Amino acid sequence: MGKREVRKLLEAATESRGFSKRGDAFFRILGDGVLQVLKFEHEPCFTHYSLNVGLFSMYSELRESWFTSSGCIPRYCVMNFVGKQNAINVKIDEKNIYTFNVISPEAQIQTLEESAFPVLDSIRDQAQLVRQIAQLDIASGETVRWNDMEKFAPYLKSGDLVSAGKVLRAILRQHQSACSHSALPEVVDSICEEDRTLIQKLEWVEREDWKAINAYLERNKERNNWFARHIRPR
Repeated sequence: MGKREVRKLLEAATESRGFSKRGDAFFRILGDGVLQVLKFEHEPCFTHYSLNVGLFSMYSELRESWFTSSGCIPRYCVMNFVGKQNAINVKIDEKNIYTFNVISPEAQIQTLEESAFPVLDSIRDQAQLVRQIAQLDIASGETVRWNDMEKFAPYLKSGDLVSAGKVLRAILRQHQSACSHSALPEVVDSICEEDRTLIQKLEWVEREDWKAINAYLERNKERNNWFARHIRPR
């Protein structure tokens, strides 16, 4: 099945669900700033298509390119919604011989309609959003990824300052590790500049500075609404 065929499958599945099509990707915004992205992406190693899902907060520091077909970054496979890590079933026999069975685009669409859409349709606020992202982390990699800046804003908006701070500290630890292993001054300088911004945000969280926090969130949402002007409102 080629690119055009899988795109038509996804177009039919999303037709009545309020998604806006842009190239090969489909976007919608639900409730209070819940951005959802769907796209079939080619997996060259296995010559198959994986239906991927993106969940993002409109209160985050999103990039304009993430609202385009070529630049969007849906990070989870639709099969994560049913406890599978990806669109390939791997079996190992008693002789340690691996068998790879690719899940067809049609079967992935069926999973989208039967299992993913009921979840996606129910996500209406930032607390629900970040909770579902964490569940997909576990389904795809067996653990929640704390060094993930895309969790920071929804934790802030939902009032969970403890988790928001945990995200920043995990990223700062990762940067410290990168600096200690890098021999390139420009890499260290770039990370140090980013760290200063992260530390400022961490100070907001630790002081519970809601004036600064709310200004940050609303500024992000205003900018992202402009990026998302092609997405019809829901």
